[in-house]
Amino acid sequence: MNDKIISQLKKHGKACVIMHISPDGDTLGSAIALCLALRSLGISCDAICDDNVPGKYSFVPHISEVKKSEEGIRYDTAVAVDCADMHLLGDAAKVFRAAKNRICIDHHASNPHYAEKELFNAAASSTGEIMLGVIKKLGASITREIAECLYTAIASDTGNFSYSNTTRETFLAAAELTSYGIDLPEIASCLFKARSYSFSMMLARALNGMRMFSGKKIAILYLSSGDVEELQNDFTEYEGIVEFAREIQGVEVAVFIREIGRGLYKISLRSKPCVDIRGLAEGYGGGGHRNAAGCQIKGGLEQIINKLAAQIEPLLVS
Repeated sequence: MNDKIISQLKKHGKACVIMHISPDGDTLGSAIALCLALRSLGISCDAICDDNVPGKYSFVPHISEVKKSEEGIRYDTAVAVDCADMHLLGDAAKVFRAAKNRICIDHHASNPHYAEKELFNAAASSTGEIMLGVIKKLGASITREIAECLYTAIASDTGNFSYSNTTRETFLAAAELTSYGIDLPEIASCLFKARSYSFSMMLARALNGMRMFSGKKIAILYLSSGDVEELQNDFTEYEGIVEFAREIQGVEVAVFIREIGRGLYKISLRSKPCVDIRGLAEGYGGGGHRNAAGCQIKGGLEQIINKLAAQIEPLLVS
């Protein structure tokens, strides 16, 4: 643990923690946990995310306090949390750049090390796992609320402790967090066992149009902006759709494509442990992990589907 960074975080002044756009449980839980810890030490801190927070995370303590960045507000310290690249901060990248001190806390191997100071561990299952150590090093008390945020972060990024990134250290961190009286069944239910009606309709549309390639080893799902408009969904609840394709027997790589602008598509890639798809995402300016990565691609939908299928095929095991 870098003592200079811990010392900077403990300095009095106005701080902010910034989450990545398309926020997931890891960035939300880790950032809010750090924000609460800093406040407990008497440090003024804002939690910032320049994107809408999916409704499934409404159970996370203090989630209602997450706000969008505001022009003209300058911070002494800005901390990018679980953000593999600065552009994933959205408009809040301006806030990050304007801060006197810029810190990144992350676990993505594709991170280009854009911050002057960083706490980075690619071997960690999640940023939440790293953040537990950060908060303890700060000397802040771990409350039940902080523990629930961190458990949410770790459970989210490990697929409820089922992904290959889950290690002995991950289980030890989770076990420690349960000692603070967290409502584990409620967190697990909200994260993995509850779906809204709008998500269910979106999932049904995506599965209905699913395309299979390479002997059904590649599954590609997609949703257009027209689908979203028809389903009256604002795309805050798309997270997890790609997992339904990865879970199909025989599928080695799953892809979820969603239109986020005219001719602009966000790509979510997931693979079985035997296939490394991070390099593919990095080739399009994205990044992530060996078995979970993402990027953005411009072009026509049909062209993108066929091109991705062709690029994934050589990566397959057999």
